[in-house]
Amino acid sequence: MTRSLRRTMGWLGCLMACAAQAAPKPAPLFSDHAVLQREVPVPVWGTAAPGEKITVTYRETIASAVADSAGRWRVDLPPMRAWASADLVITGAGTVVARDVAVGDVWLLTGQSNMEWPLAKSDGGSAAAAADLPWLRHLKVPHRVSDRAQEEFHAGWVRSSPVAAPAFSAVGFFLARHLYGNGAVPVGLLNVSYGGTIIESWLGPRAVEAAASGANVRRRWSEVIAAFPGRQAQYEAARAAWERAKGRVGLGGVTAVAREPRRPDGPGSVIQPSGLYHGMLTPVLPCAVKGVLWYQGESNVGRPDEYADLLAAMIRGWRHDFQNSRLPFFVVQLPNYADRNFSWWRLRDAQAKVATEVPHTYLAVTIDLGESRDKHPRNKDEVGRRLALLARRHLLGETITAEAPRLKSVVRQGSAAVVEFATEGDELIWRSTAVGSPALEVAGADGVFIPATGRLEGGRLFLSAEAVPEPHFVRYLAQNDPAPCLFTRGGLPVAPFQSGLK
Repeated sequence: MTRSLRRTMGWLGCLMACAAQAAPKPAPLFSDHAVLQREVPVPVWGTAAPGEKITVTYRETIASAVADSAGRWRVDLPPMRAWASADLVITGAGTVVARDVAVGDVWLLTGQSNMEWPLAKSDGGSAAAAADLPWLRHLKVPHRVSDRAQEEFHAGWVRSSPVAAPAFSAVGFFLARHLYGNGAVPVGLLNVSYGGTIIESWLGPRAVEAAASGANVRRRWSEVIAAFPGRQAQYEAARAAWERAKGRVGLGGVTAVAREPRRPDGPGSVIQPSGLYHGMLTPVLPCAVKGVLWYQGESNVGRPDEYADLLAAMIRGWRHDFQNSRLPFFVVQLPNYADRNFSWWRLRDAQAKVATEVPHTYLAVTIDLGESRDKHPRNKDEVGRRLALLARRHLLGETITAEAPRLKSVVRQGSAAVVEFATEGDELIWRSTAVGSPALEVAGADGVFIPATGRLEGGRLFLSAEAVPEPHFVRYLAQNDPAPCLFTRGGLPVAPFQSGLK
């Protein structure tokens, strides 16, 4: 054997020995500045050599496991109380240390652009970001579409600071500030959101299969895939023409160039069923979390009839995946927006239906917080406050008014429809309405709705219209961009409703 060959073999032997002694690799969640969920068992997982014994230590807590034949391992740390900072030590053939790991509450933030919307672009965001909040951490899972479950991503936890906080989810940031103002409990914001996405992309394959609308979802995607080759060819031709046009100079040195062609939907598109579930959610499963904040629906307003079924299926599927059948879901109901093409108000009805019918699901009503000409309202502080009220009531057990008043009953009294609300004891008041569609409507047996007048008396709402002497139906805020007029004295809007009379 030549000297060169012996040297090469020696280096290979060293590399193989080093690989055999490589430290275990924890999942990306378990890195510097991470937050572990308090008061519940905490799964910690990763990869190592098959058969390797892994020991995880956090302060006085120690748990061990053996990597399976595929090299995967998982331990479950026992419930722990809130703690500001300690090292999470993972030992196998080598050792990995995650520094400054806290124990507190972890919130999963998910949905589309209004959840992803950064603090920097929100009302009061700059002032809020300047606050010293060392107990607040944020992790943004990178955008990724995949047709199979992923296990890794390249991102880490970031502590709140005037430099880092402007990029945090504004909804998540404001929830944390309202819910944990004194900072006694560390908070982790696990941001798994992607702007412009549809709910179908967030459902796992099992959930799509279980949903009554699942067949429609699969059919639409099959049609997209079948049409893709032709549309891709058209796109490439249009793109080439667009590139050539950019190089031309028109009269007076000014060139009018058409808008850049849009790449067609197809394999790897964000509309792919389960594409974001596989690409962004599965890498964090089965992380222990306090609850889920879901702000999505703008991209599904064209198919509101399917939404309640798909959202309910998604919630059931995620609860199975997170191994928590009571995992709280907090749904942000879409706000007002002047869309002339699609039915935002029917999508809101679907969201309310899920919050009513699916246990441990709560609705944050934001019908008064939208902006008629902008899908991205800037007042994320109030969205966070209303979510925090719901969490205080339903998770922390505080006796406070947290729910937007909702319809309790409707009866006929003479020519008037009398509406009672579940208000949690808060008083209802009128607020002057802005210019917009009528908020209050009644209909006779023909189902044709017309504007109604209303009055509050003894906490009940009396609705009537001269043209409808015998009302059969009532509704409130059943338009895309209505003008809310009923609120609690504490500032919560009455939730949109429609109902027949008994």
